Amino acid sequence: MAARVNIASIKTKAMNSPRVNNAVQKICKAKFNQAKASVLREFLDDVVTREIRGGANVSNASGTLGGYGNLFSYIGFYDGFDPIAPIEEYITNFPFQAKVINRGRGENLSVQVKFPSIEKIKQLSGMPWEEGNSWVVGIERGISGFSNYMYDMYMGKGRSGAAIQKKNKSGTVTSFSTKRYLPSILADIKRKFK
Repeated sequence: MAARVNIASIKTKAMNSPRVNNAVQKICKAKFNQAKASVLREFLDDVVTREIRGGANVSNASGTLGGYGNLFSYIGFYDGFDPIAPIEEYITNFPFQAKVINRGRGENLSVQVKFPSIEKIKQLSGMPWEEGNSWVVGIERGISGFSNYMYDMYMGKGRSGAAIQKKNKSGTVTSFSTKRYLPSILADIKRKFK
């Protein structure tokens, strides 16, 4: 008499085994570290990041201000402050966190992987003069008040030491040009990771 073998049951037990779980975690961790390194590299190499990190006396290489002034002085960061550092540190130190989920029977596994949170990045990138708003999000959605911005790297005034926010419109440039930035970089990498 031949023994009956339940292949589906064997596959289900194999897929739920610690050995498979560990192998899946290892593969996902390697891919996560590659994805995180890609986000960090793209963020740090971005023209907006380089302009902000350059301080109050660099040019508007990003073109967000039509070539007038620069993002560091426009956003109103304090002279000597590095607004990129907290975000860079958060992404660099963000740990691999994954949970293997067995969906259904057989050979299919699903893995939930956490990525750096845009909500946390918003907290780390608060506008110095506009509580509750994030300059990181503002790069993509727009930052108001540009018509009152007056830049002069030699004036030595304002938080940044190179610009002031006038009560009346300055008559220089009228609008802020948005750019693809960290929120989109993170969204793209999450899509690719799936």
